[in-house]
Amino acid sequence: MSLSFNKRQAVRVCSFLFSFVVLTCQEQQISPIPAQTRGSEPLSRMQPNSGEKKSHQVFAEKSRAILYPVAADNRFQYRWILMKEALQRTEKEYGSFSLRSVDFRNETRGIEEVKAGKLTIIRHPTTKKLEKELLAIRIPLLKGLLGYRIFLLHQKNQKKFTSVRNFSDFKNFSCGQVLDWSDVPLLQANGIKVVGSKNYDSLFAMLLAGRFDYFSRSITEGIFEYEQKKQEYPALALEKSICLYYPFVEYFFVSKRDTLLAQRIERGLNLMVVDGSFDRIFWRFFRRAVKKANLKKRRMFVLKNPNLPKSVPFHRKELWLDLNQ
Repeated sequence: MSLSFNKRQAVRVCSFLFSFVVLTCQEQQISPIPAQTRGSEPLSRMQPNSGEKKSHQVFAEKSRAILYPVAADNRFQYRWILMKEALQRTEKEYGSFSLRSVDFRNETRGIEEVKAGKLTIIRHPTTKKLEKELLAIRIPLLKGLLGYRIFLLHQKNQKKFTSVRNFSDFKNFSCGQVLDWSDVPLLQANGIKVVGSKNYDSLFAMLLAGRFDYFSRSITEGIFEYEQKKQEYPALALEKSICLYYPFVEYFFVSKRDTLLAQRIERGLNLMVVDGSFDRIFWRFFRRAVKKANLKKRRMFVLKNPNLPKSVPFHRKELWLDLNQ
């Protein structure tokens, strides 16, 4: 009886000692979790620096696929050239990337598709509401030029605009816009009558049919649209005497979950600002438009933008265009 008990006891002791040895060996092989796999650490803290260089390079080994929307008339081409350049500037730190364009439909759908993961990035004028939904990369892509507005109109109506004496006179005219554009509520808040359309292309025919008096466009848009559409719409004209200005700022936006990509593009754009390549690309696209708009000879009406976030980096003078120079 006593012998049987001692054998069982000996087996238990041996089993305990074996488990202890295995656990001890396993503990000696444990290493810290690499920075890129720490689920509790926010991406905003995962900046490349000397202390985390190795772990960041491990993260950067995977190629990043970027899906972005392209309009059929190529009117957003400048933005995507900036994006590509910013990504190329940061390949050494953040890794390789691939680009794939998809057809642009409308602004609202673009926002929803970024939130759903069907698009990686969009360009869009910033608003308080949008910055709650998506992550803004706060480098103004058009250096503030988006807020300088000139008009497309029927050529027979130029005299009506030339006779405008003040903003009260101007508010008698109606403006055509796509319904989901961010400046629709802005214009309405300033007392301007807006006639909406669901479709951008239909606005040109509506304008010439007299459905509204003018189509408000940024300097970066109106000149080129006039040149593109003049043959199709011979009565189309550029208004010559008036412009609107309101603070209207366009950024890149990504998903709130995509903080590392936002950091990457912001870093790339800042590098371009510093070395002057941002401005060189900007002027390559828009120098002729700025000159042809001839703002100094226009009467300017300044509007308020109640939807503009307070976070706009107006303090960074290098990001903005000074049209008085």
